[in-house]
Amino acid sequence: MKLVYDKCFKALKKNGRLILFDVPKESAFGFMYLLGKSLNTYDHEYLKGAMPSLPYPIELASSGIWHTSEEKINILKSLGANKFTFYQTLLRNPIYTNEEEEDVSEGYKSGGYVAIIAEK
Repeated sequence: MKLVYDKCFKALKKNGRLILFDVPKESAFGFMYLLGKSLNTYDHEYLKGAMPSLPYPIELASSGIWHTSEEKINILKSLGANKFTFYQTLLRNPIYTNEEEEDVSEGYKSGGYVAIIAEK
């Protein structure tokens, strides 16, 4: 991961921004996908009644390498990122995410999807 971030960060001009947007490992969605990955299915008694109607395909969740937001932030800091902005969405439990639209909010510690914007 650090090698990829390093190559991207080096390609940025001064004050350029690297934007990372994904499902954090520590989020409810991250836990759900990691459990699905471990079980190699979402059709397991442990997940019954807890899954959203449209999760990522199990093949995608299983092929992913999951990282926490803090891991990503720490790597970006080590590469010289000097300014961060964070946005998050999908704050509800995964099973309720398709019930109504949800606004984006600042931060990264509660969202199922998080954007990390790091400035060089």
